Amino acid sequence: MRKISITVILLICSIITNAQRSEHSDTTPPQEFSLSAGAVNTAILQKGFYGGYLDLKYYPVKRWATGLSFSLVGRKITDNFTYSIGQPLVDFYEIGWVNQYDIIQKDKIRLGVSLNNGVVISRLGDNAEKEKYIGQDLVRENVQKK
Repeated sequence: MRKISITVILLICSIITNAQRSEHSDTTPPQEFSLSAGAVNTAILQKGFYGGYLDLKYYPVKRWATGLSFSLVGRKITDNFTYSIGQPLVDFYEIGWVNQYDIIQKDKIRLGVSLNNGVVISRLGDNAEKEKYIGQDLVRENVQKK
């Protein structure tokens, strides 16, 4: 019984001494923020819509990030959806919560996979209706496509 007790105590002591964390461990939170900007190409209404995005992320642990995402895409289209629109255009605004896992994380580059949950607001506009502000007066002019 005494040999078993000594073995268990030595085993516990060796686990405790080997399990101590170092200051430069990979699990130490980097406490860093990341700001990303780029281009977006998405298929909406079976057409390519182009725009941009901006992500602000915080890394609570190494390789995992969470934060806010903003994007804007838009395009002139031909379908007016039965409205009296001269030059229709569609804009999509998105604000979301992004969660990202970095597959490759180096000093100058990161490659990751992200999941973005958010709200999208779409707007159907008329590019033929323009408003010009001259001083404090509002001048409205209709631009006809020739």
